[in-house]
Amino acid sequence: MIALLGGAGSGKTEIALNLALNWVQHLPAGPDGRQAVHLVDFDFVTPYFRCQDVRQELGHRGIRVVASPPEYANIDVPVMPFELSAVLASSHARTIFDVGGDEIGAATLSQFNPALKAAQAGVYLVVNSRRPGTRDVPSTVALARKLSQACRLPLAGLIANGNLGPQTTPDVFAEGLALAQQASEELGTQLALACCLEELAAQVACPTGVPLLPLEVQLRPPWNV
Repeated sequence: MIALLGGAGSGKTEIALNLALNWVQHLPAGPDGRQAVHLVDFDFVTPYFRCQDVRQELGHRGIRVVASPPEYANIDVPVMPFELSAVLASSHARTIFDVGGDEIGAATLSQFNPALKAAQAGVYLVVNSRRPGTRDVPSTVALARKLSQACRLPLAGLIANGNLGPQTTPDVFAEGLALAQQASEELGTQLALACCLEELAAQVACPTGVPLLPLEVQLRPPWNV
C-alpha cells in the first residue's frame, strides 16, 4: 500500500495510474489467484484530471477505482468512498492512494493513520521541478516536511517527475532528477522512482538503483482526446 502526495500539477495522478497499470501487468497474483489492484482517488479539491474520470476504462484493465459517489464528484468537500474501510482492511489487495489537494488532502488522509501504519503504507512525494513549490531544493524539502506532518506519516521517499508535458526534453528530465536527488539527501530519505513520458524513455538515464517508470498519458483535456 502506498500513498502519493504532491503539489498541483506535479503529475501525481498520471504516476498513480501508470503504477497501477504496471502492477496489474507485472506483479504476481494474490493468494486467491487473482490480481487485486485498488486505486483510491483521494483528490477532494480539484475536480480535474482525477483517477475517477477514467474509472470505467481502468475497470476493464483490472483496476478497481475507489472514489466518492458520482453525485459528489464535483463537490470540493471530502466525501469518503463507501468502500474505503474494506480496502484498508484488505490483506491481499495492492492499493495506491492518489492524494490531491496539497496539505488539505494530506490532512484528510491522516484520519486513517492507524490503518495505514498497520498496513506499513509507504508515503511518497512527487517532485516536479517545473511546478511552483518544488522549483528548488529548499522549497521541495519544506513541502515534503509540511505534507508528512499533515498526514502524520513519515516519507518513504521522493519520486522525480520533472516535466513540461509534451514540451519535456531530456534536459528537463535531468534537471528534475537532480533536484529530487538533492532534496532526498537533505531529507534523509531515498529517491525511490523517476518518471518520464514513454517517448523519452530511451533518451534518459537514472542513477543506479533508481527505477524508471515510462508514463503513458491516461488523462487528457476534453479538447485533446
